[in-house]
Amino acid sequence: MKPFAIYGKKPRGSKTSKREILSGIPVFLHSSTIETRKNVVCYHDKPPYPRIIVSAGETYWACRLKIEEFFSKNSLEIKETLETLDKNYGLPKNLMDAKIKSFEYEIYDSNPRLNGYSVVTPFHNGEFLYLWADASVAPTKTYNGKVTLDKDLIFDEYLKRKIK
Repeated sequence: MKPFAIYGKKPRGSKTSKREILSGIPVFLHSSTIETRKNVVCYHDKPPYPRIIVSAGETYWACRLKIEEFFSKNSLEIKETLETLDKNYGLPKNLMDAKIKSFEYEIYDSNPRLNGYSVVTPFHNGEFLYLWADASVAPTKTYNGKVTLDKDLIFDEYLKRKIK
């Protein structure tokens, strides 16, 4: 187990976040369909609140079962790692998640038929070009108070990739 991010502050319980004890380890389970797309992120419930595991699934309970299985198989290794973890280790959650979102994203020129992919229509050579990108990682802008994909940045990136 290599925690790569920390929660950054004391997490608070809510309807999407729960404190639990798994295999004798206090954890904080955070789920949010907006931010994590049906994932459950498991943090150690002691400072600096390192991220232990992220579980993906169709439902909260499917994710939860995967986390419980992981803890039952790896509890000794998890305990040892958490006890020897440098308290200054890791990046705060919001910085780590923003860094992940800055990674390259896919741009399709035909409909990929996947959830979360939105169409943008930049005007090029006298006609509209239809491009699809993942709304959760592609660049966005606010237009009339609504967050939409930034078609100009996506189109520029599309042209750069075509030239390569």
